[in-house]
Amino acid sequence: KFVGIINHKINLYKYVPLRGEGYILLPKDFDNNNKGLCNIKNADEKCFMWCHIAFLYPVKKNKNRLSNYINHEKDVNYTGIKFPVTLNQIDKIEKLNKIKFNIFTLNKNKVLPYYISDSDYKKTCKMLLLKEVDKDDNISKSHYVLITDFSKLMYSKTNGHRRLYYCTRCLQ
Repeated sequence: KFVGIINHKINLYKYVPLRGEGYILLPKDFDNNNKGLCNIKNADEKCFMWCHIAFLYPVKKNKNRLSNYINHEKDVNYTGIKFPVTLNQIDKIEKLNKIKFNIFTLNKNKVLPYYISDSDYKKTCKMLLLKEVDKDDNISKSHYVLITDFSKLMYSKTNGHRRLYYCTRCLQ
């Protein structure tokens, strides 16, 4: 026999998948030219594509300027991709462009793997997915940054000794 409900509580959470949405400044520990990062200053939601183009067509001067990459927009295939790019679209971008992507993120200024491709393409583009959080620790914005030199990014782990090559899955 059912008597009644004494207490009932419902928690609702809005799922917001991470995706690149525009420019975010690098954290202080990573905001220097010796960290192997290229943070393209874009005002649109195409930061993933701009990083992809910057990987394919690197420049020596002013690598953070969007104007260096706009002329190559037609050289990559983003047919059917909605911007900002979410992680579930990366597999399709890999197939369209025959390139694999490895995405890393920061947690308390520690680099962590976030998406590691299983594809067999020879070219590998590495990116860092930055997250901007509000005062309640909710992610308000995210942004892709090209990793131009993974060893430089991981330099703090080497204690300043030499260039090392890391496994992208375990970072050892």
